[in-house]
Amino acid sequence: MLIERRAYTLRRGCGAEFWALQHDWNRPDQIQGYLECNLGYFEVQAGPAEQVVHLQRYDDFADWRARVAANQAVPGRGEYYGKARALLRAQENAFFTPAPDAALSPLWHAGRDWRPGQPGLGPFDAQTAVLAEETVDLMPGTGPAWWAALRDCAAAGGVEAEGLVGMFQSLTGELHRVLELRLFPDMAAFRAHQAARAGHPAWVAARAATAPLIRANRVTLMSPSPVPWMRALLAP
Repeated sequence: MLIERRAYTLRRGCGAEFWALQHDWNRPDQIQGYLECNLGYFEVQAGPAEQVVHLQRYDDFADWRARVAANQAVPGRGEYYGKARALLRAQENAFFTPAPDAALSPLWHAGRDWRPGQPGLGPFDAQTAVLAEETVDLMPGTGPAWWAALRDCAAAGGVEAEGLVGMFQSLTGELHRVLELRLFPDMAAFRAHQAARAGHPAWVAARAATAPLIRANRVTLMSPSPVPWMRALLAP
């Protein structure tokens, strides 16, 4: 199973026009096969400016290629691409696989494969919900030690299930990169989680153990798409 993370950096001030374009051109009756894999579109609020991130779940690269090709073959798609690309300054994507432990990947592991259309993590109010994405770039070769420390932390209750979409490791692009995704009902819940975790002995121990493994890290905060069918994770 693969997770694709795709990021679009918009031209300044084009956010409203971008979302209007999604509403008009990317409806379920137009690109059903693509939306079957879409976990959600999100707009960055704290992090890279004027950026939209969307997350997709695929069986494998063959599934990704087939769905992208089918999407491109939709009648009139060329017109949509022309309109969308006129709003963008940059595009990038990367592929990830789930963390090697069910406690760190509650939606995707040996016994579960969550897909859009199944019950989500909500219900959430799209006006207030926050997706927190922590990106950690590890020193080469330190992945096994990283996951072992987090596995111990989870076993001791230091990695709460609250809001956890999953942790993932990079398959393409920047190597030795880890993503942690958490979905919260609002900013207050995000801050409360951060405070509770910072004070947990298991998390304090894990931070001390993993600090030498980290080359760089950052947190990005995002709000869900205003288009209702582009936020599957928020479903009840």
